[in-house]
Amino acid sequence: MGFPMRFCSWVLGYICNPWFSVLVNRQLSKAITAGCGFRQRCPLSPYLFILGLELLSLQFHQRFCVTIPNVRKCLSILEEYCSWMGQKIIKNKYAILFSRSTTSSTKHRLARLAVCRKVEEMDYLGIRFTLRRPKMADFSHLHQKIHALTLAWGVRHLSFAGWINMVN
Repeated sequence: MGFPMRFCSWVLGYICNPWFSVLVNRQLSKAITAGCGFRQRCPLSPYLFILGLELLSLQFHQRFCVTIPNVRKCLSILEEYCSWMGQKIIKNKYAILFSRSTTSSTKHRLARLAVCRKVEEMDYLGIRFTLRRPKMADFSHLHQKIHALTLAWGVRHLSFAGWINMVN
């Protein structure tokens, strides 16, 4: 992606060979070696995750495939991505959503080859993906969640008059 080698070595060191010291009574402890991979709540993790997804996206754009013989290429791209990022695909959690123009036999063969289930719609990060035009009902759970959060915020931070005004 055009990053300087020094920067790349820093990032790889962060991911592959991390170590930490803890300050106890103003004294640094011995180094604690962590396992390989991203750590939750680390401020750099989201940025590194985005960079990794950008690499994955570039791989798919360079080798994009929609035919049955090329599904193996897609799977190898995903395996390569997982080896870069130290992640694993949980096969029983992923699914494939086909376009309407895909024949049922092709859907069946592709799903079997990719070892995943076929679905007509799926939720991802709270958003419903479907082959039909979205309806208001598809977003009702998001509306209810936002409404509940807004009410909770209003109860805590607004005066009674402000809260009544917000509800109306």
